[in-house]
Amino acid sequence: MWTYGVDLSVPIFTAGAIAGQVQSAEAQQRASVAQYQKAVQAAFSETENALVGITNSREGLDAQQQQVSALANYARLARKRFEGGYTSYLEVLDAERSLFNARLQLAQAQGDVLLQAAALYKSLGGGWIDVADREVPQPNVRLSERPSIFP
Repeated sequence: MWTYGVDLSVPIFTAGAIAGQVQSAEAQQRASVAQYQKAVQAAFSETENALVGITNSREGLDAQQQQVSALANYARLARKRFEGGYTSYLEVLDAERSLFNARLQLAQAQGDVLLQAAALYKSLGGGWIDVADREVPQPNVRLSERPSIFP
């Protein structure tokens, strides 16, 4: 209601209510900024951990590949020694067992590299699943039109 150019719906004396509301809004703003900074720091920390993880797992993969190569050479030489009559077949079996175990560890190291890459993508915000879903061609066959395998 306006009377003589004065809005009577706004009180003249608020007993500090407006100042309290301003302080409350400023406190909420500071809390939001602190929460945002914490989220950003966590994201940087996760990204750094993922990058370190990838570096370490790739170094481990390289070392494992060198071990597989060395053990493959050892198994080849052990077989030649056996074929030449210089050693028993037990040495060949031992060399091949060692090579098999090293190849298993190589597969695990390759898996670790891939897991670390996925952790990096996740720490960077992910989103690759949505992109992949859009890129994959969708079948045009409805369930009712699908051919039956049973007569």
